[in-house]
Order: sequence, then structure tokens, then C-alpha cells
Amino acid sequence: MLAAGLVATLFVYYGTLIEYFFDSWVQLAMFCVSFVMVWLPPVQMGFHGVAYCVITLMAEQFGKLSTELKTSPESKEEEEVLAEGEGKVERGLTAVEATKMADEALGGMLLTEIGTCFFAETMQIFFLSSGYRILSNYNDSHVLIFACNLFALVLAYMRKCNLYWRGQRLADQMRECKDTIQEYRIRIKKCLAQDTSRAQCLRYKLGVLEEELGRSEPIRPRGVFALNLETMVGGLGLLLTYSLVLIQFKMSEFSQPSTTMLEEGGLFANASDST
Repeated sequence: MLAAGLVATLFVYYGTLIEYFFDSWVQLAMFCVSFVMVWLPPVQMGFHGVAYCVITLMAEQFGKLSTELKTSPESKEEEEVLAEGEGKVERGLTAVEATKMADEALGGMLLTEIGTCFFAETMQIFFLSSGYRILSNYNDSHVLIFACNLFALVLAYMRKCNLYWRGQRLADQMRECKDTIQEYRIRIKKCLAQDTSRAQCLRYKLGVLEEELGRSEPIRPRGVFALNLETMVGGLGLLLTYSLVLIQFKMSEFSQPSTTMLEEGGLFANASDST
């Protein structure tokens, strides 16, 4: 609501800004919607906070498990080694199941949050591409709205990157935990003198846990994309390509009116009168 009031006050105070900076009321409406969406309304704030906390918690669980698996079991009795190993495996499998459930539960939230940010980024880039008008007709109102667009673009991108970083952190922790399990299985084999059924069951469960942790993309919102840095870089490349193409179109539109103005009533008209 504060952002909506700020935008409304800005447009009322700078009345000519609407006519000059926006080509139509449709563009004005699109700008207002995208600008307000950036400022974390209550629903979006809830989505972002829940997703961030859950993914961070999952990453911390796998980090703790990886630390526990690095402890050496050589100095313990076989029964104690088996009991400790079974407890670690159970915690690991529980964390994996919790990650799968989080992936399913957060799918809609992440799609809504990242989709909102992407829409806001697209709209802000669209209006930022009109920044050349500041050069043709400098005005404090133009500079102010350009700065608001730029700030909203950065804020939307940072919101999205925050979630991508959390997803990448979770994937890295799971990958590290998998590598630790491989070393732990070797140490377990050395500590167990007898190949009992209980020891075989423990090794089997360790293999299952290692396979589950081998997923490189633990969070995939509704299977649409992976929540990692690779997707973030790909999205950034898409936005840059869109920006370059849009700027070219805007610059061509900017150069055409100036030529028409000169031909109709500018220098060409004065030259014909003098002749």
C-alpha cells in the first residue's frame, strides 16, 4: 500500500510525466502493476519468507549430517558402530524425504514468487529502455521515475537471486554429504570384522542414501526449472538479450520522429523559404 501511495503521489505531482514518459494509459497501468508487485506485498512476503526458511533449514540438516559422517568410528565397538551408523542413515533418509516434501509444497510458492519477479523485471526493463528521453528533454521528473524503475528492477532481481542461492546451497550440501558417505562406507567396512546381516543392511541403506543424495536438482518448482545458479545465469542472459533488442527498437523509434520533425517544420522548411 505504501508503494501504491508513493506511485500515485508521484504521478499527481508530476502531471506532465504521464503524457511524456508513457505512450498510453495501458503502459501506465502496466508500470503501476509491475512497480507495486516489486515491493513485497504481504502474500509475496509470506511466500518468499517460507521458501527461504525451509530451504535454508534443509541445507543446514544435510550440513550437520555431513559433519557427523566425518567422525571416525574406528575406536568404537561393532555394536556401537552399527547403532550409530543406523541412526545417521535414518536421519539422512528422513532429511531426503523432507526435501522431497518441501519441493512439492513449495512448488507453487516458488513459481509465484519467481514469476512475479520475472514479470516485474520485464516491465521495468521496458520502461527503463525509454531512458533516452532524459537526454532529449531533461526534467527532474524523468530522472526520478528512471531512478524508481532502476531501483525496482534491482530489488526484483535480488529477491529472485536470494532464492536461487538458497537452492544452490542445498544442492551443494547434499553433494558434499554424498561424498562423505562414500568415505564413511569405507571406514565402516574396516571397523566391522564380521559380515552380519545387520552390517549388510547398513551398507545397503548407505547405498540408498547415497543414491538419493545424488540428485543435482533437489528443488524443482512443479518440474518447470531447477532452483540453482545455472538457472539464475540463464535468466540473466535472457533479460540482457531482451534489454538489448528493446533498446534497439526504442532508439529507432526515437530517431524517426526527429527526422520527420526536421523535414516538416524544421531546417528543411527554413531552407525552402530562403530559396
